[in-house]
Amino acid sequence: MPSDRIGNHPEDAEIRFFTGTWELYPAEELAAAAVVELDLGCGVGSYTAELAKRYPERKILAADVMVGRLRKLVKRCRRMGIGNMTILRTEARHLVAFMLPDESVDRLHLLCPDPWPKGRHSGHRLLTSDFVSQLHRVLKKDGIFHFSSDDEPYYTAVRGVLASSGLFVEAPEAIAILNKQDLPGAIEPSDLPFAYIVPISCKDSTGFDLLEQAFDMLFPDDAPCDGSLLTNARQAGAILRAKKSVDSAVQSLRAGMTPDAVLVDLEAAMDALGEVTGRTMREDITNRIFERFCVGK
Repeated sequence: MPSDRIGNHPEDAEIRFFTGTWELYPAEELAAAAVVELDLGCGVGSYTAELAKRYPERKILAADVMVGRLRKLVKRCRRMGIGNMTILRTEARHLVAFMLPDESVDRLHLLCPDPWPKGRHSGHRLLTSDFVSQLHRVLKKDGIFHFSSDDEPYYTAVRGVLASSGLFVEAPEAIAILNKQDLPGAIEPSDLPFAYIVPISCKDSTGFDLLEQAFDMLFPDDAPCDGSLLTNARQAGAILRAKKSVDSAVQSLRAGMTPDAVLVDLEAAMDALGEVTGRTMREDITNRIFERFCVGK
């Protein structure tokens, strides 16, 4: 059985080992690719491999400091027939701060890094203001930084660091669902400015597990209900009308008006809420349904 020393495993031949702080990644190799994506701390590469498989025309960089994880990623790429990935064994800070050229990466992914939750360990956290500046340096103009964490305090802290840097604009916390992925599509999912982009196919029944994960991340069970689950502008408008009617009813009560007058506002609020729940439907919405869809008898 081979030892764990570098070079003693057959997978090591497919891993680039960067050991020197000032060893630069070949700039011409990155410039030759139309799109370059980097997964920092890729681990065994579950996400990275799927990304490379979906976009074979892109150059995918997978970086991690743990050699054992990268060896598993090499095996995964072999099984999946992936040929557009470069696997790097290096430390994330060194790679971003010293090794990558300016404006060389289109999309940079950092998924669930160690949050170091204990206060005395907070200095070990990767996403500091200095590191964020280096991320901005290596990203191309209009590049995308994709960050996620299952540790809410850390996620909040990172959002604060990014906001205070003034270098990034946060994507809206919404889920973009791209259906009919079994057909050739003109939209590149990762080009959309949303926090979560989920390609699905109802025909092939694919992508629904990713959609469920996106819902769990964006709308956790213990999150307060603040209207975030409204799915379109019509529903949002109905909720605003309902709130306006309730506010009017409260003012009427405080003014000493009769219950009949208050009831008018409450009925208007109920009608507006019914448009969201489906219990009531405005005539213009009904007409629009018949205009756009073929509805059988």
